[in-house]
Amino acid sequence: MRPVRKKKQKSVEDLQRIQLNEELITALEMAFRRAMGLEEGETLKGLFDNLGNKIDGLSEKIDDLGENLGNKIDNLGAKIDGLSEKIDDLGDNLGTKIDNLGTKIDGLSEKIDDLGENLGTKIDNL
Repeated sequence: MRPVRKKKQKSVEDLQRIQLNEELITALEMAFRRAMGLEEGETLKGLFDNLGNKIDGLSEKIDDLGENLGNKIDNLGAKIDGLSEKIDDLGDNLGTKIDNLGTKIDGLSEKIDDLGENLGTKIDNL
């Protein structure tokens, strides 16, 4: 068994050194709190917890914005598809009208030919 040491009495210098150390620790704690922007009663853990909550809130907002943006892109895609269909329909309609115009021109050309022949016959009969 070890011998029990007797506590030696602390000298005045030791007590002053201890008090100075405690004052330095208190001053360092105050400087740290001030540098970190901690209010009275706030702790660093509380500050980080609060920061974590704010980050979580921002993360949720970013997720919501992403989802909203995705929906808007989907809606825009649907509108583009609708416009594409309308353009296709207009193209088909225009193609049909051009085809009909060709048929009408052919009909007019035949009528002009017939008129020319008829006129030629009438001139010949004169």
